[in-house]
Amino acid sequence: MDTIQKLLLVILQSMVKDTDAVELHVADQSDASGDFKLINVKVATSDLGVCIGKQGMTAEAIRRIIGVAGMEKLHTRIVVKIDAPRLAKNHYYT
Repeated sequence: MDTIQKLLLVILQSMVKDTDAVELHVADQSDASGDFKLINVKVATSDLGVCIGKQGMTAEAIRRIIGVAGMEKLHTRIVVKIDAPRLAKNHYYT
């Protein structure tokens, strides 16, 4: 596991109650802007609110921190996606 994944894992595990449920899945991707690493994050359903935050502000902060760290350390774009199951009718967290 590289330093960026460790950083993300430490951030997430310090926020959630169910630390054992935190999973990271990394995949190399590409789009019109070039290559990037996609990190899919899975946490317990009960911890989703903490990871996403009010109006997604916590998730956005995590994405920015990891994105900057990725550019500085690995010289590559890193995209963090928080996988959330369907919680209520017509409501999704992203």
